[in-house]
Amino acid sequence: MTVRHLNRELSWLAFDRRVLSLAEEHGVPLLERLKFAAITSSNLDEFFQVRVAALKDQVAAGITLPGPDGLSPQAQIEQIRLAVERFVADQEAVVLDQLLPKHLSMQIWRAMLESEASEHGARMTAMDSATKNAKEMVGRLTLEYNRARQAAITKELMEIVSGSESLKS
Repeated sequence: MTVRHLNRELSWLAFDRRVLSLAEEHGVPLLERLKFAAITSSNLDEFFQVRVAALKDQVAAGITLPGPDGLSPQAQIEQIRLAVERFVADQEAVVLDQLLPKHLSMQIWRAMLESEASEHGARMTAMDSATKNAKEMVGRLTLEYNRARQAAITKELMEIVSGSESLKS
């Protein structure tokens, strides 16, 4: 009985698929989901630069013996190609169909909230200015009213004193 081992390259891609599945979970905050998608891209870049490059070097060197998993370097490259084609299509769908539209709608919502907050702040500033102006106006009008009232009282007193003086003489 032949025991087959897991292929480490295909296991790497399976791990990246699990990370991508986290980007699809709606319960995860949006920026975290975007980070998971970015991680899968970064991992895929490294995967090709290191792992696939090593397999291509083995193919170029003429190595055809299968590894512990039973796959030759050329067979591994072929299976990786198929897996990566599906993975990239799924990754593209997650990013373009789910995450970017959600991110864009969140940016629009944020802009609307900032606009509303800005308008509210401007209204508060205008109301504060109007309140200060009204207080100043009330102060000036009170002073003017008191002066006019004082002048009227003084005039009445002068008339009473003059009338009293007239009557005495």
